Amino acid sequence: MRYGLEEKFQRAESEGGVGFLRVSAQHPVDLFVGVDQGCRALLLICDKEPPAPPIFDAIRAQCGKREDGRWAFLVRLERKELRGLFAHLAESLVLATEREQNSYRASVRLVERLRWWQRLMSKGRTGVLTDRELRGLVGELLFLRDCAIPAFGPRAAVDAWVGPFDAPRDFRFSELDVEVKAVARDSATIRISSLEQLAPAGAPITLAKIVLEAVTEGGGEAMSVQDVVNDVRENCETDVASATALSQRLLAAGYRDLREYESIFFVSSPPVFYGCGNGFPALLPDGVPDGIVQASYHIDVASIARFAIPHWQQ
Repeated sequence: MRYGLEEKFQRAESEGGVGFLRVSAQHPVDLFVGVDQGCRALLLICDKEPPAPPIFDAIRAQCGKREDGRWAFLVRLERKELRGLFAHLAESLVLATEREQNSYRASVRLVERLRWWQRLMSKGRTGVLTDRELRGLVGELLFLRDCAIPAFGPRAAVDAWVGPFDAPRDFRFSELDVEVKAVARDSATIRISSLEQLAPAGAPITLAKIVLEAVTEGGGEAMSVQDVVNDVRENCETDVASATALSQRLLAAGYRDLREYESIFFVSSPPVFYGCGNGFPALLPDGVPDGIVQASYHIDVASIARFAIPHWQQ
């Protein structure tokens, strides 16, 4: 994981099971991970009272005023057998706050992300993903299999896949972000789902366009959704941590091993990459009128041909 939270949790547990470690010296707010009452926990120190957190069965989130007048926002795991999953949830929470300079705004982001996890876990989703969801997932898995894992190895590549945790972009490497867009063959536009998706965040952004054509049967170049998932799993099976991280991300994406996915087939084309630098058409949070806080939009593919780059690691 980007912040190495599993290692930090293990360190706190090995040192007597008490106390907290700062997430990162570079993180803009006072955010810590450690052990509280024998259980893994994440702690945010705020300058004013955070919003009320949601209620979980396996996770306890609570706020309390400290003696110094600041507020403690504690998210603690209640079931120790879910320690591995909690490390990934904590990573998701940290990613949600890393652009916030204000501690109260960071607490708002924590609550938003906790509510997203609550909705995910309360759905008990067993149905098939929608066509858009499936295309998005398959596109990200193809990029993971064909680009990220060959470049960085399974552990770093899977850790960089943050899209299932509702991050602004699908992949976050140490010096580059990648947003993957799976489109139909005849699509003339690319849908951008939020103002934050192409917003600069301290690293270059590559947009990867992958054409996925739905076909009725397998054979030849056609692969089922289950085939793609199994391919990525095989790439990760030699490393327990990578396999676990992959499973958690598939779960967060709403994927389950269902028979239906064995008979949904796609043919893919090699990805086309675009560098989202100066001049790339995008709506950004600081460039829209006051009062607009969220928006999605479509980019004309022909208009960005001049931004095409030969390799995704620009």
